[in-house]
Amino acid sequence: MAVESKKPAHLINAESIGRFVGSEAGRETIRRELVECGQVKAGEQALILLDDQAPDGTEQVIEVIVGMLRQMGLGVTVMHTDALLPLAHGGMPGSFASVEKYRLPKAWFQAILAADVVFDYTASGRGAQKYNVDFYTLSSYYGKRIIGRRAVEAPEVMWSEDDPNRPNAEAMLFPGDLLRAIGDRINEKLFATAETQKEFRLTNPWGTDLRFTTLPGDICAPSAGIRRHPRSDQFYGDDSNRLYRGIAGVQVTQTCEGVWVTRFCSLLGGRLSEPITIRYKDGFIAGAEGGPDAKRLLDLIADEPAGVHAILMGINPKATPFRAGEYMLGNDGAGAGVAHIGMGGAGMFYRSGKLGGVGANHFQVGNLPKISWWAGDECICRDGVLLTLQDPAIREKARQYGNPDELLRQFSWPAEV
Repeated sequence: MAVESKKPAHLINAESIGRFVGSEAGRETIRRELVECGQVKAGEQALILLDDQAPDGTEQVIEVIVGMLRQMGLGVTVMHTDALLPLAHGGMPGSFASVEKYRLPKAWFQAILAADVVFDYTASGRGAQKYNVDFYTLSSYYGKRIIGRRAVEAPEVMWSEDDPNRPNAEAMLFPGDLLRAIGDRINEKLFATAETQKEFRLTNPWGTDLRFTTLPGDICAPSAGIRRHPRSDQFYGDDSNRLYRGIAGVQVTQTCEGVWVTRFCSLLGGRLSEPITIRYKDGFIAGAEGGPDAKRLLDLIADEPAGVHAILMGINPKATPFRAGEYMLGNDGAGAGVAHIGMGGAGMFYRSGKLGGVGANHFQVGNLPKISWWAGDECICRDGVLLTLQDPAIREKARQYGNPDELLRQFSWPAEV
């Protein structure tokens, strides 16, 4: 697959990042990423990775990070290259198609190995270490602390819906331990459904209707993927280093049938010219309709099957997925009542009674608003409202941080999206 030479499309722009690093909430978010996710300590050596594919303005965040780390007593090195893991032609960050075939230059591999903590602010730094052999080896076998560029997502994912100059501090500073508790409560429902091999169902007003089953071992994102602080274990290549983007759901499905209607695809560059309907059979894409983007998607995945690698929903009740009244198609499922689906992932997975692959081209085919999600007979999210927020155990947990009615009040959905 050819590599795109021009700068890829991004959901984040330099102006947003400038406002972000200039705000108190933005700097506090960056500081928390260093301390709570990176677990940084005085005397350590920190390595920051940057490439030309990263969003415009990333250098502003790195400048702040360097200053903070040095104030905390760490040594800092910044390494900059053109494209550490090149994005596929037409793809955008969040699409990790073909990254499994790239090897890190020896100097970069050795630099990561020598560092105590690594902050990956390249375009692939949000998760490619799960799909690239070298990054996977460094994080899972050598136990290197490699923190993806989560804070850079905040300007778009977490900015105020109504005021372009004000960060959504409620979302960015939502109590992490409360998000962990919400995620664990949802996982209890998911585990119970998977253990009895009951069916999950996901629908939304755009026409998505997906039915699937999974195994208990494929219920993913323990504690919603939110960081635990402090954390002392050396090996934790489990992607649990988020501050505010809590998610819950399943990884590889055992069965998956139905349709997913989307207006966004990371492999196709983001927003689509018109909605497409993707058909699933036995957990793999079986066809797509809806204009030129549908055909282009099928052409791009023609070299290998594309199977389900994750179906995830957001759980943050304060992460409003709208800007100026318009639904954010690339919000990564951060907000409660939003879901996204990931396709493909390098490796072998147990499904349908045997080990096999789901295709190495990892990409997303859109974020859905106002979902309804059933776990067996129980609805855990109805018309975009996360019902777990009213669970008595969650309300009691919320009392540690304030008024449950305020903390757990979810944003409101419009009549139509």
